[in-house]
Amino acid sequence: DFVGLIFTYHRVNTPWWGRFTLITDELINNAIEHGSSAGDIDSCLIESWRDKDGEFYINLEVHDTGTGKDAKTAEEMATVKEKHKKDNSNGTYMKKRGRWLFHITEKLVDRLEFRESPKGGLAVRIEKAIPKNI
Repeated sequence: DFVGLIFTYHRVNTPWWGRFTLITDELINNAIEHGSSAGDIDSCLIESWRDKDGEFYINLEVHDTGTGKDAKTAEEMATVKEKHKKDNSNGTYMKKRGRWLFHITEKLVDRLEFRESPKGGLAVRIEKAIPKNI
């Protein structure tokens, strides 16, 4: 809902609202389900603004604690990302099928970055610029 409020406030076209809701849900769910343990507190930071020319910018960063049974480091995620690019694996990874982080984000965002989080786990950051009137 918060992503919807941001896009409504900045009057961003509806298709982008839906796309970023999906991406946000996927990143947060991955942090909860894979990178953290029950009771851990993850975090999500969203920055948004319009520049003087009317272009809309949104950055989203999700941090997990790294205590989950499927937690990965930034280095491991970078390796997985490169393997996915090479394999172009139709959304299947480790014999699991899902919406798949890379499928969702690679074509929609300008930047996808992994780094170590100060919380001890993984930080995933996406950045997107949406031109005025799109």
